[in-house]
Amino acid sequence: MYLKSPLEDFRSGPREGGGQPRAFALGAALRTPGFGAARLTALVLLFAAAAAAQAQTTLVSNAGEGRDNSINVGNSAFGRIAQRFTTGSNTTGYELSSVGIYIHTDNSATGETITVSVHRFDSSETNNLGELVVSLSTPSTLNEGAVNDFTAPPNAVLLPDTRYLVSIFTEGNHTHDFQLGVTNSDAETGAAGWLIENAFRLNGILVSSSIMMNVKGSNWIPRLIPTLESAEALFVNGALRYRFDLRLSEGVSIPYREMRDHAFRVTNGHMDRAVRIHKERTGGTLYSNHWRMTVAPDDETETVTVTLRGDRPCGERGALCTAGGGQLLGSPTLTLSTETNPPDLGSLPSLSIADTSGTEDSANLAFDVSLSKAVSATIAVDFRTVSGGTATANADYQEANYRIVFSAGETVRPGSVALNEDADDDAGETVNVEITNARVITPRGAEFGPLSITRAQATGTIDAPASSRTPLPNVNMRIENTSGSERGGWLHFTIKLSRALDEYVCYDFETLGTGTAAEGVDYLQRPKSTLWQPPGVTEWTEFVRILDDSIDDGGETVQVRISDAELCDDASKTITISRGEATGTITNSDPIPAAWLARFGRTVADQVIDAVEGRMEAARAPGTAVHLAGQPVGVSGARQDWRRDAASERLSLWGRAGYDAGTDMARLRPGPWGAGPGLRAERAGDPEGPNWHAPQGRGMTARELLFGSSFSLAAGDAHTGSYALWGRGSVSRFDGRDGDVAVDGAVASAFLGADWGRERTTMGLILGHTIGDGGYHSESGRGTVSSTLTGIYPWMRQTLGERISLWGVAGYGEGTLTVTPANADGASQAAIRTGLELGMGAIGLRGTLAQAPDEGGFELAVKTDAMQVRTRSAAVPGLAGTGTG
Repeated sequence: MYLKSPLEDFRSGPREGGGQPRAFALGAALRTPGFGAARLTALVLLFAAAAAAQAQTTLVSNAGEGRDNSINVGNSAFGRIAQRFTTGSNTTGYELSSVGIYIHTDNSATGETITVSVHRFDSSETNNLGELVVSLSTPSTLNEGAVNDFTAPPNAVLLPDTRYLVSIFTEGNHTHDFQLGVTNSDAETGAAGWLIENAFRLNGILVSSSIMMNVKGSNWIPRLIPTLESAEALFVNGALRYRFDLRLSEGVSIPYREMRDHAFRVTNGHMDRAVRIHKERTGGTLYSNHWRMTVAPDDETETVTVTLRGDRPCGERGALCTAGGGQLLGSPTLTLSTETNPPDLGSLPSLSIADTSGTEDSANLAFDVSLSKAVSATIAVDFRTVSGGTATANADYQEANYRIVFSAGETVRPGSVALNEDADDDAGETVNVEITNARVITPRGAEFGPLSITRAQATGTIDAPASSRTPLPNVNMRIENTSGSERGGWLHFTIKLSRALDEYVCYDFETLGTGTAAEGVDYLQRPKSTLWQPPGVTEWTEFVRILDDSIDDGGETVQVRISDAELCDDASKTITISRGEATGTITNSDPIPAAWLARFGRTVADQVIDAVEGRMEAARAPGTAVHLAGQPVGVSGARQDWRRDAASERLSLWGRAGYDAGTDMARLRPGPWGAGPGLRAERAGDPEGPNWHAPQGRGMTARELLFGSSFSLAAGDAHTGSYALWGRGSVSRFDGRDGDVAVDGAVASAFLGADWGRERTTMGLILGHTIGDGGYHSESGRGTVSSTLTGIYPWMRQTLGERISLWGVAGYGEGTLTVTPANADGASQAAIRTGLELGMGAIGLRGTLAQAPDEGGFELAVKTDAMQVRTRSAAVPGLAGTGTG
């Protein structure tokens, strides 16, 4: 496995007002529905021109001043010139793009050229150039009587408030190969703090004038430097995966799904997981400079190539940028192959083989070959008979040598040895077998191994023919059903013998894997094995280990079986089994999905109430209003109130649930239209307080653009009443704990509504569609949760007096709930899907204590409300039915 890191230069425009880089405007336009081709072309050209202008900004210049005279420069210490300049005070420094030199006369011969370089001036000695910073490229053609630009390579950085030298000399034969224009004027133009000083010759002679030149560049924005490292191949739940680390010189804020799906270009595979290894939260925004990425190959036999996409401007989906707008430096590539880095097989199951027995008149001896856990991959192992047993090969049994193959999900496969029936008494004779060369086989046929074999050899015992086996009279064995709590950790199955015996009793016990609980997830498998009880025992218990998790999977079952009961010292005497199979039921009350559903339902109800309150406060005058990403884009009619809605939209865009019952509220109303940006309405108990601001450091996603938008079409008059068709979106987030389980989620809703109002009465109907996703984690497990909900919500408001109003809203919705648990190694298990229902109702009373003046200002109001929300999911295998509220 090798690493290739070509460095490419990506430029970013200056940030305006501390916000997104200029590239954000283009990125947002590209994601705007219906954005015309002509406008797009114009924006692209404008962006390219702006970028070019930014790269060629004149930082300081005296080249435009009147020329007083000229000075020779040639191949001698006397003819070499150094021009001093001082940089400005931009904190991060400057990126140098070129230095322009005014060439008055070119007297050079063929093959002679002028050479320009920049040095850091660190000595007062005028014959010391100092440390070389950058050598500049000479133009292919030099023009007399003009400024000629000598260009700098990418990433030529100059420090702020620092003195530098521009060294100018030639490799010609004369001291007058070139004549440079000079000026005695002290009036330089350019960025604040920059200064062109007098020149000097390298023999220590000062020149009381300055070479006519300019320095071009831009404010330096530090690039984001990526490194791809620690690549390895491994198996996750039986599937081949590649894993590597992405380290960044500075933390970036990007959702993990964008990092997984859009930040990389992958050939022969796709990005499977993106996990933050190091993270920190600043100003409400999560940043991470260390990610662990997992790649799933399409063809395990071929090489996988992963390239970090460095070709995206800040603001586009999947772009990696610093909070200050620094873009990704380069597009490092990682080549992944199992040939150069063999995969780690430690996550794959181990194999074992168990002893067995069979009667001489049966067809074969069946040996159980078992995997330690189920995986979604094919496992193969070689099975053969070996010497050492007391039975005779090809007389008592047929020699065997073949491959046993486990399909995905299988944990037990038989290894068979054919028996030969003859007239001899072979009872008690043995056959030895072994398994070797265990390997995993990928879907494309690639094999990796060897896998661990914990027990490689087994013995099969040949018993007397079944015709000679006699059931003991008046005795039978049975196993009883049971139940057990997941918190308790065990299922206790009681086995009973109808009467006591004077000899040891042997029997086989095993889990069957036919119940609704999942082996390796809900309980530990017990492969078939022979057990015994001492004389005189008539009742005992066998155990099955239950695995604890955070999911409420109560009601799932485990099936077990007892078989082949007999006297241990005389296998011909058998015990009748009156009930050979039993069911163990797992009971628990884990918080998932109830903890997540309760918060999801409350968040949806809060969003509905926010929408209703927005409509109750909206202007009823005829008109049209449209907002995009919380900003008005086209308004007619009631402008004043729609600016208030814009503030509300900004609030819902960045995630805020509805009011709590009994909350007092001071609402800030906007001033006249055009007086400034929309104001944010603060609610009592807002944890972010008055210093709330939208997170910075990345562009707006498509979801944020959609759910920060709204529209309203209003019409009507005093006689017929006012009516309106409207739509809006809302995005909220939640997190919390239920015992030792932490949950979090994001809920996005789109609402379409219609309402009518006349005099003191307003009523409406809302149709909503909601999408929620999040996760849970605890010491006993973690996973993801997602849900969809479509609901209908009628509402009404009645004004009781001049300043008092009563309102109410109800609703019902249906949808789906999906829970996807994760294994200990983080790999996702099979998703569990079920139906979801929501019912809600809320009423409220609002009284205005002090109304705001017509021209805008403060309004003081008191409100009280009550809300009831109930969410319910249906029971399915792997998930118990849940009701909250």
